[in-house]
Amino acid sequence: MRRSLLLVTLFIPLVGACISDTNVIEAAKELEFGPNLTDLGDVVVGAEPVAFNLIALNVAGGTIHLASVDVQDDGAGFAFVGAVPVEVEPDASVELPFTYTPSAEGWHTATFTVFSNAVESEMAVEGRAHAIVGAARARPLVLDYGRLAMDASGLLTVDLVNDGVVDLALAGVTVNVDGGTAVADVAVDAALPVDGVLEVEIALDADSNATIDGTVSFDFGSAGKVQVRLRANDCATGDPSAYDVDEDGVSVCGGDCDDAVFSVHPGASELANGDDDDCDELTDEGTVAFDDDGDCMCEVAPCVGSVTNCATITAGDCADDDPSVYLGAVEVLGDGVDGNCDGEVDSGSSDVDGDGYSPLGKDCDDLDPAVHPGARELPDGVDQDCDLTVDEGTVAYDDDKDGTTELQGDCADGDALAHPGAVERVNWRDDDCDGVIDEGTVNGDDDHDGFTENGGDCADADPTRNPGQREVSGNGKDEDCNGATGP
Repeated sequence: MRRSLLLVTLFIPLVGACISDTNVIEAAKELEFGPNLTDLGDVVVGAEPVAFNLIALNVAGGTIHLASVDVQDDGAGFAFVGAVPVEVEPDASVELPFTYTPSAEGWHTATFTVFSNAVESEMAVEGRAHAIVGAARARPLVLDYGRLAMDASGLLTVDLVNDGVVDLALAGVTVNVDGGTAVADVAVDAALPVDGVLEVEIALDADSNATIDGTVSFDFGSAGKVQVRLRANDCATGDPSAYDVDEDGVSVCGGDCDDAVFSVHPGASELANGDDDDCDELTDEGTVAFDDDGDCMCEVAPCVGSVTNCATITAGDCADDDPSVYLGAVEVLGDGVDGNCDGEVDSGSSDVDGDGYSPLGKDCDDLDPAVHPGARELPDGVDQDCDLTVDEGTVAYDDDKDGTTELQGDCADGDALAHPGAVERVNWRDDDCDGVIDEGTVNGDDDHDGFTENGGDCADADPTRNPGQREVSGNGKDEDCNGATGP
């Protein structure tokens, strides 16, 4: 509160007069008025008037006469709604009522002045408020359809929310899309009551494999328009999560050749299933169904691929790392190897476990039929293939030598730069194995507002600032990331 200066009461005797002729000067009237600042915060345009009081307190002297109250606000909507003049008795106070009823959005200020017969006859305090427009908004602001092949369709849902103080109705829908076509499944005149939510499905069809960019604008008449951005096939500025549908840590932008199957991505283990599980354009390599040594024979049917141009590939290879050993080959006697894969080791050698390999044939455990050269390595601490390395190529082995195995959380054991605790890179892959792709980089949408820094987000830690936001006047912030503050 502002306070007037205190004047001390004076007793001045008249020269040559008797005591009874002494003049007494009344103590100065002192008024306090406040508070110095009244901040009403956010107020919705069109809502009921916001009422507040200022206090006038008589702190010294006799009765104070409040003659008038003045409000200066340049039409912002502040008003005095009390009655003056009014008398304020000593040590008493009066409440002076005011209201704020904004007619337009923005930051508004006012000066409130009281005029009285106190020593400080004019006393002024300040008021302020932020008028906001109650209107519809969309969530999310961006619909990213991820990868859409030519003639393919995607279907996503946007919520239209009424944050205002009056019921709304949809007046129209405008669609503008480059590289595809979009249809919003909503009727004109659809109702959106106060605090209501209107769910709208938007179908997006791709004309080609090229980038698709567009908008759907929902017109709510006097409440304004709400715009939703549509995006697809946009690895440059898109949201990585939209391009990793199967959540395997590798997006289609990062080389995932089948984003509908979790077990298919670069670095995955190849299985004998007729699919390219590791996305290297080879099928079943390194499995029992693949002709790894190029002798036109795999271990187990059906044989689906070969590194050579074989006319046919048949099953029966008992050593698919040795092109000289296969079903029907000429047996070389005395080498300790079942060269023709008939289940019998050549004469003069011993194959105790009957796996086709004798100790002379480099069987490192002739008591275990699962252990021999060419056997499949298992994550069990045993050297099944007798190459002096244990568990290589399995989840128990650190294949990329980064100090972490798949059993310990390595999500890409073919990449030494990808493991728990690694630095996330701008590569559309989950380098730190936390289930999120490219977070903390210009590719990541760290505030989850649908925009990345590559996509124009100027404040990726603040979801209220991005290219899809509406600019607010007078707050000094660049909400829509156009490089300027204010509309």
